[in-house]
Amino acid sequence: MHEKQVEFVGGSVFGIGSVDRTSSVEMVDFRKTDRLFFLYSAQRTTRNAVKTIAALGDSLTTGFYVSALLPTAIRIRRRLDSNWFLDESGDIHSVQERCAKAGNFRCINFARASAHVFHDERTSLLDRLLGVHHFESQVDRWLALDEVPDVTLIWLGHNDLDWVAHPYAEISKNLASVKSILTERFEAAYQAQLSRMLQAGANMITGKVIIACGLVDFEYFFKARREAERLRELDPNRYPYLERDYDFFASMKPEFRNGMIELSLAYNEKIRNCVEILSQQPSNTTLVYSSALHDVDISNVNSLSEHDAWHPSRAGHRTFAAGAFLAIAPYLENESV
Repeated sequence: MHEKQVEFVGGSVFGIGSVDRTSSVEMVDFRKTDRLFFLYSAQRTTRNAVKTIAALGDSLTTGFYVSALLPTAIRIRRRLDSNWFLDESGDIHSVQERCAKAGNFRCINFARASAHVFHDERTSLLDRLLGVHHFESQVDRWLALDEVPDVTLIWLGHNDLDWVAHPYAEISKNLASVKSILTERFEAAYQAQLSRMLQAGANMITGKVIIACGLVDFEYFFKARREAERLRELDPNRYPYLERDYDFFASMKPEFRNGMIELSLAYNEKIRNCVEILSQQPSNTTLVYSSALHDVDISNVNSLSEHDAWHPSRAGHRTFAAGAFLAIAPYLENESV
């Protein structure tokens, strides 16, 4: 057993990490262009080539949940562990753990809470203070790696569904008044970042894979959310931050939920369109659309956080881990995990 200094950047703690050179998991301090990234390296041995699996996403790909204001702000900056992509507890059976069983893999999570596909530059100062990295910024960090990851999973767009927050919608409270604006902006921003990623892999000798995932099924989500609201009416101590969610995301209010469902389906169609258009360009990178995470059934209230009934619970992360691995598995050398 060798002792080494490990910084948990964006994670929940700072400290010393122990590394066993023959173990299945190694935690590495990764530096590139004066930036630090928190990197889990899942590998059985250092003698064989290691394949890299990366995730770009928002709060659903972190361990984030809403609570009091200050802890929530801190959690936006730090909470990157204990989620469906990165977790070593054995409880979630994360992508990281599944890949460790499959062979020599390292898993890098670029996801950040509050990340958008398109965003208003006027909020950039606040984003910097909170450590928010939107799609463009996550791609910047992805491009800063020494080598393009072998498989990259993208699950972004949920925060772009707050249609009531749009200035025009504030006047009419009508999705139809802003739907075309939002979907056009979403598609343009999503396609622009996918194009950047494809260009990076264009000259690679070995093929890479980028998987663009459809957004969560919000009909499932709101079914679970309604049950959480019913339970809270029976016991006000349950889901203590359920109403606080509306301070961050007004479109989750009951009267606006149908608009969120409609817009999420429109965004999924736009993601498919982006993949269809860009996948026809000559490239060594395989670009695919996956509905694996959209298809995950989170209609059970146990899938939602006991704090805010918005973000995934550990049980919810467990179901997302299984769905995500369905998308990834065909591109691993050894699929039997």
